[in-house]
Amino acid sequence: DIYKGYQNELDEIKKLKAEQEAFRKNIQSYELKLNENEMVRKELDYVGEGDVVYKLTGPLLVVEEQGEAKANVSKRIDFINAEM
Repeated sequence: DIYKGYQNELDEIKKLKAEQEAFRKNIQSYELKLNENEMVRKELDYVGEGDVVYKLTGPLLVVEEQGEAKANVSKRIDFINAEM
């Protein structure tokens, strides 16, 4: 009976460790996305008023307005922060 209780506790610990690992991977993924988007936002700050901004959509580069690009990046950053 003691062995059974001990085994149940070990199983619960293993389950919690697996959940912890999944959370850690998700946080790392969000941190990576956040860093990438913050770098893009900093790069967009250097773009001049008449410069052209492109967005990668699948295999294509599509022209995007600067204001829209900055707004999209800011929205992504806000979303990532909210998820974290």
